[in-house]
Order: sequence, then C-alpha cells, then structure tokens
Amino acid sequence: MTRVVITHELDEFVNPPVYRLVHAEQVRSAAPMVDEGDQVLLDDDNHPLTEERVDYVDPVEIVFAADDDRWHTGKGNGRKRRKHADVTAEQRQIVKDAMDAMENAAEGADAERADAITALPGAGESL
Repeated sequence: MTRVVITHELDEFVNPPVYRLVHAEQVRSAAPMVDEGDQVLLDDDNHPLTEERVDYVDPVEIVFAADDDRWHTGKGNGRKRRKHADVTAEQRQIVKDAMDAMENAAEGADAERADAITALPGAGESL
C-alpha cells in the first residue's frame, strides 16, 4: 500500500490559522463493473468485467500551527510567510519521517513479539 496526501491546505478561517495535512493509505483493487440495476457486466466469454478501484483507508489528519517560525522568514515586523511550495515540501517531509519512524518502531516490536511467542503443536487439528 502507498500512503498519499488527500488534502494539504492553509486554513486561515480558524483562529489561529493552521496548516492541515490529511494522508491515507491508497489501496488499489479490481472491482466488478455493474450496470444501473447492479447486475455484473460480463465479457464475451462470460467473465466479469472489472475496473480498477482506488480506496483510501486509515486517514490521518496532521495540523501545524501557521504562526510557527519554521513557516516564516525574518523576525518581528519583517516576518514573512515562506512560499507555499517550500512549506508544503518541509511539512510533508516531517510527516513522512514521523510515519517511517513509527513504522520502524512497530516492525521492531512485531519482531520482538514474534521472538517471544512459541507455536505449540496441534494447530488445525480437531479438538
């Protein structure tokens, strides 16, 4: 699965303003094509026609304070907001680094747990 940005925006309507980034896992799958009556469409060999379906699961919203010094240049009255492209790239890298660190920690915990579990014989047998 691939994690993708769903939305990334500067929300100045709220007080104080925030940058809001929503990302989710993108899952691609083949789904049967259906007509208006929900009947599955078939090809000439009577096999279901399929189309690629993209779903987004496990959405996560990250909020950054818009007045954070990282998103500005200068100090005091000379303070200016950095270019949106620069802020976007930096925020996405921060989120990517955090997600990678959490994934690595989870993999380490899974490996540690796997080492601590001993499978006993008899799985799949009737009781």
